[in-house]
Amino acid sequence: MKFIQGANIVPVSSLLLLLFLIGLTGIRADEDTTTTTTTTTTQEPEDAVLVSPDFLQACTEGDVDKVNTFLQEHPTWKDGRSEQGETCLHVAGIFGRSQVTQRLLERGADPNVRSTFEYGLRMTPLSWNAYAGHVETARVLLEVGRADVNMEFDAMGQSTDGPTQYVTCYDVVLEILKTYEGDDSQVDPRKESFLAMKELLESYGAKTYDSIRKEKEGEEPEL
Repeated sequence: MKFIQGANIVPVSSLLLLLFLIGLTGIRADEDTTTTTTTTTTQEPEDAVLVSPDFLQACTEGDVDKVNTFLQEHPTWKDGRSEQGETCLHVAGIFGRSQVTQRLLERGADPNVRSTFEYGLRMTPLSWNAYAGHVETARVLLEVGRADVNMEFDAMGQSTDGPTQYVTCYDVVLEILKTYEGDDSQVDPRKESFLAMKELLESYGAKTYDSIRKEKEGEEPEL
């Protein structure tokens, strides 16, 4: 699996990706339990609603009943954020909690909400699921939430002294699939997941960021 680093690609494992996503939220997986801890904070929008760690934990674990209970008591938490700037829709994408994701969307959660964490790359819930290969949760975001399949976000690992480089979910999946090229020795469930993700995104009109940029600038996209 790979992260995008500007024009270069840095290989990482699926576990490292999971740790990256966990690092954004402060959620840590121990041997027996999963607990939520507070890490680096970020500047929140003035109207941001802060949610409790227990609510985020329920979202991460996929506990629909607990999420329902919290939302009945605090309806605005559907779009509320952690101190790190992530919403329940974001953390539900760590392990691909499709039922929690659907429940939030049915309650009016914003499917295109961006992370406001300092190192969160302005990622959306769909981009979290694209990186992790959670096809069913991505499908819920697109079908139920009408998420913007071509919403750009910041590329990972890029230099801070140059212009910001952007990617779409489609860019991410295409780069991940490149890591499997030439290796047909066995069926890899992860590869199958990303192939399915590619097909899903394409069915909703997914494009690379470069092709979108060229269309806006009136250039002919490369075939």
